[in-house]
Amino acid sequence: MGFYIIVFISNILILICYKLYKQNQKVKFNNLKISMIIIITFYLLINLYNIVNNIYINYKLMSFDIDRDGIFSIGEQTPEQNYWMDKYINDLGRNLLPIISGIYSIICFPILIIIGKIFDKLKYCVKTNGT
Repeated sequence: MGFYIIVFISNILILICYKLYKQNQKVKFNNLKISMIIIITFYLLINLYNIVNNIYINYKLMSFDIDRDGIFSIGEQTPEQNYWMDKYINDLGRNLLPIISGIYSIICFPILIIIGKIFDKLKYCVKTNGT
């Protein structure tokens, strides 16, 4: 669910940048600036979601620790506690997410610049053809 929220916010950001670019406000937005804003925001949103998710999983797991000693005795172990312990232990994806999202951002950055240049050429062609 959280991933879809991040994608939705990123799409809204793309639309906002495009509208600002199209309106030619006082701040000039070129393809490089728009791509940087989108990539940095996407990277930050993904990692913020990851941090919040880690805090939530830790909170849910520690809610089963009755005596607050960090060790789960037999009386504290339930199927739900085992579920949250599995989520807490199996954290390779969450730990590698900052690296993976950084690589994704580096790969998507030139792609967004190329897409922006294509839109500029299409806009120029439409203006010169008079349609």
